[in-house]
Amino acid sequence: MKKCEHIPAKSRFVTLWRLLTCAKCRQYRKSDALINAEVRAFRKVSTPAQGLERTLQTIQNAQGGMPFSVELARKRNRLLSPKHLRAYGVVACGLLLTAGVTFHELNVDPTVNIPSPTMPKPNAYDYYYEAGKMTEALKAESKTVSDMETDLHDLRSHIQKFTPQMRAEAIEKFEPALTRMREGFQYPFMNPPLRSASQLLPQFASFRNLARTLTLESDVYADQADWGEAINSRLDSLYLGRECPKDGTLIAGLVSIAIQAIGRAHTQPIIENLSAEEARSAVKRMESILSEEVSYAQILREEKLAMQASLMEIFHQISWRTSYVNLLYGGENSSSGSWSNRMQALRFLFVNKRASMKNITEYCDAIIAEAELPYRKSRPAPPVPNDMLSQIFCPVFSQAEFKFVQNQTDNRMMLTALALQAYRAERKAYPASLQELVKGKYLSELPRDSFNLGQPLKYVNQGAKYLLYSVGPDGIDDGGKPAENSEFYGNNNIPRPQKPGSLHLNAAQIRQLHQMSPQSEGDDVYQVNTR
Repeated sequence: MKKCEHIPAKSRFVTLWRLLTCAKCRQYRKSDALINAEVRAFRKVSTPAQGLERTLQTIQNAQGGMPFSVELARKRNRLLSPKHLRAYGVVACGLLLTAGVTFHELNVDPTVNIPSPTMPKPNAYDYYYEAGKMTEALKAESKTVSDMETDLHDLRSHIQKFTPQMRAEAIEKFEPALTRMREGFQYPFMNPPLRSASQLLPQFASFRNLARTLTLESDVYADQADWGEAINSRLDSLYLGRECPKDGTLIAGLVSIAIQAIGRAHTQPIIENLSAEEARSAVKRMESILSEEVSYAQILREEKLAMQASLMEIFHQISWRTSYVNLLYGGENSSSGSWSNRMQALRFLFVNKRASMKNITEYCDAIIAEAELPYRKSRPAPPVPNDMLSQIFCPVFSQAEFKFVQNQTDNRMMLTALALQAYRAERKAYPASLQELVKGKYLSELPRDSFNLGQPLKYVNQGAKYLLYSVGPDGIDDGGKPAENSEFYGNNNIPRPQKPGSLHLNAAQIRQLHQMSPQSEGDDVYQVNTR
């Protein structure tokens, strides 16, 4: 075959260079190689007698079974031609460029405005936290004091276990802590802003300790028949609970509910012994406390900021996907290199930072808008966005609104009970309707039922006692029939009674039976469902 005119000599370097740069050289080189292979095959065997077909078969066998086809050789040469190689390179570069642009798009940090509030000085938070730490130290020193606080919420069982003298001696040790806490009442309160996923929140355990200590102080006053101071200690707990969620997230709001429940627990014996003046004073103070309570919508706004800040902190880490997968799916018995974690990490590769932040922000805005509306059990919650981070972060709001609404309703029933006691102490009987409490200026306005679109609470005068209730989460007035926990009988293997009052339960079982949930049917009855 005629050699290419580009190759002037026998220089191997020049030959190699032309093979790399000249298509004609490469084509001739391949043709020469094929002819040489055929020649070598003919030299190894005798000339076949059967003509062309036998010749081609012989060549095929000599080449290891590969069929000889001029058309195949030409097609192979075309596929490996510079034109096709350049096309392959363009496609590969395009794929790499697309992958790079896509990965960059997925990893662009979102832009969000997360304000940093200015903390008040002095801040009541510092006083409460310090007082709470003091109570923790006292509990660690004395097992008796610790046991006394543990039983505070158990239907006054500590009254039987500990003598008045033991309670008085215990509360005397707590006096410096309570004094420190009350010093903080005169200052504004603000929680430190939650702006990190790793930020610890030790203050909430301290605040709960203070609430239990205030309940112990209230019982000491009750032992001395000082009912006015006894109810004031409980109102101090409600005040602490009202302050706790200010500028705080959802966890602060839930701790606030727990603190207020501790303050309300078993207050009816105290209320029934208040004088008219003491009851009026307690009503006035409790109205002031409730007038500044933090709404669920306000808490959700701060939760949204904390969530955005935590996401931004995660996104700023180079290996945030792997770290987050190990945090969610790893554990003591799970290797970070397991196939399950690797598959989850692979899914996280396709998480778009800006899209996830946008979805979570819009979901929070929708939840906040829903929280500003009156509570309705039948109102569907906004759908959780269908991306991985939204599925992890957003379901935390599922039942929180019910707890806040129940807490508001229980507070208003306690306020009404205080006003009813003031009325009875002055007039020796309960009023025919709650409107008389407003007319007689025992209340500034009728307490509203948050479960009933802001309508007044239900009240029935029963002579020496009364029935006070909310319609409950189902929004239906059942005439004061207490709501029951639908899972109580099955969980405790107790048959459902055929007649009301035929079932004898202990105090703990009664609390479980009347524990309410968003699915409860029946009414939220004061001193039955609220304890």
